[in-house]
Amino acid sequence: MILVALSKLVSVDATSCSKRSGIFLNLFVIGPKMQMQWTSWATIAALAVYVWTAVNVSRARSRYGVKAPAVDGPPEFLRAMRVQLNTVEQIILFLPSLWLCALWFSDHAAAIGGAVWVVGRIWYALAYYRDASRRAKGFVLTITASLSLLLLAVIGLLR
Repeated sequence: MILVALSKLVSVDATSCSKRSGIFLNLFVIGPKMQMQWTSWATIAALAVYVWTAVNVSRARSRYGVKAPAVDGPPEFLRAMRVQLNTVEQIILFLPSLWLCALWFSDHAAAIGGAVWVVGRIWYALAYYRDASRRAKGFVLTITASLSLLLLAVIGLLR
């Protein structure tokens, strides 16, 4: 089985892993049982939002004649660019927090936080595309989701 091959590869006897090192088993056992599937779906949704914002920048470049590598143009282009850049900034905090929460607290709690983050990012983007001054509620929802996931990860680590 793959577990045996991996345990030889990393010089660890997987059968003697303690309960605390069950992470080894969760990360390296490949089989029919899915682990953290809800968090995986939340990750896919978050990455889809990221790709959507990048595609919107590409469309704005084409629509407003902004040739790469230029990052200046009409306000509509600048708003699309800022949405994508802010999404990159936010995803750096979000993804590790999401997976740490799933690993140490709960797959379902992480997935719910991930869904809130995705909704917040979409809300942020749609509001910002229309009027930059309307982006705050989506941003607050996004950062609240990320910080909540991080807090749940810490709680899980301390239990």
